[in-house]
Amino acid sequence: MIAERDAVEQSAPLEIANRFGLPGPYGGDPPPADGQAQMNPEGYPIADSPSTIDSTSATTDPATAPAATSPYTDAVTYGYEPLAATRTKRRFAAREVMETIVLALLIFVAVQGVVQNFRVEGTSMEPNLRNNERLLVNKALYMRVDLEALNSFLPFIDPGDHPKRYLFRGPERGEVIVFEFPKDPTRDFIKRVIGLPGDTIEIRRGVLFVNGKRTREPFIRNRATYDYGPERVPDDQYFVLGDNRTNSSDSHVWGFVPADNLIGKAWVTYWPFEQAGWAPNESLSVVPR
Repeated sequence: MIAERDAVEQSAPLEIANRFGLPGPYGGDPPPADGQAQMNPEGYPIADSPSTIDSTSATTDPATAPAATSPYTDAVTYGYEPLAATRTKRRFAAREVMETIVLALLIFVAVQGVVQNFRVEGTSMEPNLRNNERLLVNKALYMRVDLEALNSFLPFIDPGDHPKRYLFRGPERGEVIVFEFPKDPTRDFIKRVIGLPGDTIEIRRGVLFVNGKRTREPFIRNRATYDYGPERVPDDQYFVLGDNRTNSSDSHVWGFVPADNLIGKAWVTYWPFEQAGWAPNESLSVVPR
């Protein structure tokens, strides 16, 4: 019984080592029996057994000895990046985030410089634009440049008699524009351009005449119930009217709109969504005689 117990106790570590593939005196193949030569993996006997190796030959200079490797330390090292590389990646990520934010701000400023949203207040532009309807205004189209100011930096530029000029073009008859109210620049109005600088405007019995010619206005709701003019539009100013002629505060009440007060041309409507589309810009046509 004692011999059997000793045999079991001696064989237990060997079975555990073989099961988990552990190296050491208990892992791998069992040790050779006494008098039997040790074999290499190819099946050939090993000439020198550990008992016959000279102990002096096994002594190696630590400075020239190859570094010991361990499968466990290698496995741990491969799972992590160096700290310097991690910090570098974080710096790159932070820089990309900052560049994205700066680019977004530049785009926002650029868009605000050429496009502006506007909310219609009141019923003066019905039936084409209704109360609380929202639209986008093209500010770039009516941009103006002051040649007299440029002349102080660029002397070869001649400002001429009209130093302030449009970068692209000015308003045209029939266009819907947004402008600063001449009597209160803190308020923005939206109306339709009727008269350009130098035009003569007259309204007789609700009929509009531009430069003495009767015009067709299919976009208005009701004809005006008042008479106006004839009146010449001054230079650098515009005559504007609302499409709802019987309920509109416009040029026939408070006068002309200076060019410096222009904000932009109505471009597209986007709210309510079901009414989204191009802004109701039209052209004034002369009635043939």
